[in-house]
Amino acid sequence: MKKTYTYIFLFLVLLVFFLQGCVSTPDTSDSAIALRRAAYDGDQDETARLIGSGGAKLDSGDNEGWTALIYAAVEGHVGLLSRLITSGADINRQAKNGDTALSLAALKQHGEIVKELLSAGADPDIENKKGNTVLMQQAGMGQADMVELLVNGGAE
Repeated sequence: MKKTYTYIFLFLVLLVFFLQGCVSTPDTSDSAIALRRAAYDGDQDETARLIGSGGAKLDSGDNEGWTALIYAAVEGHVGLLSRLITSGADINRQAKNGDTALSLAALKQHGEIVKELLSAGADPDIENKKGNTVLMQQAGMGQADMVELLVNGGAE
């Protein structure tokens, strides 16, 4: 009986360590929320202040794993997106469903954002949780202009 409890305990310990590495928790600190909000709103001054203060983590995500960079990409804020990239934001960071700033910008048909991300080195061949790349998504939607932009940017 003691041996069974030992195995159960070890299993639970391993499960906790496994989940810590695989499950990301949203960053609900005031500075993280403020940075994501500033990116969503396109507020470059507030974004610069938050980045400069060092209090906000660039790649902290919300409940869906969306970061400030993803919000800037989705909302089409090119200047703010550039600032986040030059400040060191992870351009290939995936949300919980596997989408990236690039795939979501393409979905919103933000060509300038897509160009900016590709020129900064965003990987167009990252697959989301459904196994689709941004090129596959755009081709499936019949978005010829976006497909051409992605292929010219290195998508395979």
